[in-house]
Amino acid sequence: MENMTILEMNNKHLEEKIRTVTPQELSAEITDLEFIGGGSFGKVFRVKLSDGRTAAVKAFRRQGANKEEALQLRALSANTSVTMPEVFFTYNDNSVALMGMSFIEGKNVLDLSFLLKSKAKKKQFAEAVIDGMNEWHSVTGEY
Repeated sequence: MENMTILEMNNKHLEEKIRTVTPQELSAEITDLEFIGGGSFGKVFRVKLSDGRTAAVKAFRRQGANKEEALQLRALSANTSVTMPEVFFTYNDNSVALMGMSFIEGKNVLDLSFLLKSKAKKKQFAEAVIDGMNEWHSVTGEY
């Protein structure tokens, strides 16, 4: 573990940093920035860019966690068939740890449309998740 420094998670601060760093790293202006979720790790923002791309920018609560996760995502992407986001950049300064990556559309399994699916469809989904997790757990060693 590189550093245990805990960082500020104030949305205004994070949005200002994302608006400064992302255009420099991705060579495109931000046309829309939206907070889409978070948890114990930090927060995630959807970023729409002037060149038509959509990215996800994750702000981490702990300094260095962005570099650790970037290594893990690259290793999983190279060694499994599970769709993983492409890491575009990592950025650190004394107040923020960011990782920019491709945005992958998803569905919330707690959404009513998923909950109303047939038992067979839910089972099929669960089996696909288990297969993916088994692939993830098969990746070992240095990456």
